[in-house]
Amino acid sequence: MTSIDINGNRHVGSGSPQGGRFAGRANAAPAHSLAEASPTPLDQALSIINRPAPKGATADEKEIWASVRSNFAEQARMQPLSYLAHLANIRADSATAHAARYPAPINQTIRTYAEEFAEELNAVAGTYRHPERDPRHVGHDQRSAAEVAAEARAKATRTVSPVGLTQTRATVRASRRSPQEIRLVTLTWESVPATSSGDPLEVTGSANGAPIILDVVSGCPTMRIVSGHAIVIDNGSGYGIEVGDGATATVISGPGSKTSITAEPGSAVDFYPSPDSRGYQTISDSAAFSMHGVANHITLSSDRSRS
Repeated sequence: MTSIDINGNRHVGSGSPQGGRFAGRANAAPAHSLAEASPTPLDQALSIINRPAPKGATADEKEIWASVRSNFAEQARMQPLSYLAHLANIRADSATAHAARYPAPINQTIRTYAEEFAEELNAVAGTYRHPERDPRHVGHDQRSAAEVAAEARAKATRTVSPVGLTQTRATVRASRRSPQEIRLVTLTWESVPATSSGDPLEVTGSANGAPIILDVVSGCPTMRIVSGHAIVIDNGSGYGIEVGDGATATVISGPGSKTSITAEPGSAVDFYPSPDSRGYQTISDSAAFSMHGVANHITLSSDRSRS
């Protein structure tokens, strides 16, 4: 028996000649199977992505059309459609921001193609260019990300700049800190290289509630907040922050930073993005997550369409 879930994945029973538990994306299924079902959201998204340029388009317009859609077919097979729409929104915003670099006719074509592409993918994903936030995840703290970061740094009683993973792992364990110490740990891509195994950097907070402050200057491996309270000042890009059951985190995203948080069941997160921060945040239904301030390039997994 074959069924298709809301993400466009085709699930095939183990007794089927088509394969095991998961036979892959719906668009990769045999033609006779596809004929049995209406187009999935993934099918619709791929149709939008792979659509050729309009008839009569000039060579320049065809190039712009292709560049707006570049890399999306590959992403569509690996990422949720809501994340795909998020990427299209960023591309449309970037097209508007940089269109002035080009002559007027090309300027308008770039903006039009990017906006139309984003709107179509959002319609398929059930999202919106500027989404309506779930009220549960809208915070009301009026402080800016910069103000919260400055206040956090001022709390520190000791600053440490570890070198290498071994030293860093020891530095971010609660067992290595006195109960009264509020440690600020400076992390850089050079001093904290990615783990060879791909395992996240595990952070354990103090049992007495004293926070550990992680000041990410230029990148870091994915980190996981296992317990206690961590304050992450994020000026890096390209890594994730996982917050586990029972752990709490204050995440501050610096200007232009890409921040990706996974708030797991039983976790609590206060998120302070800068206006131009970007990234996709995955929030469990049972996590307490609040985003304070406005950041149009930030997408929450709970965002809803206004339509």
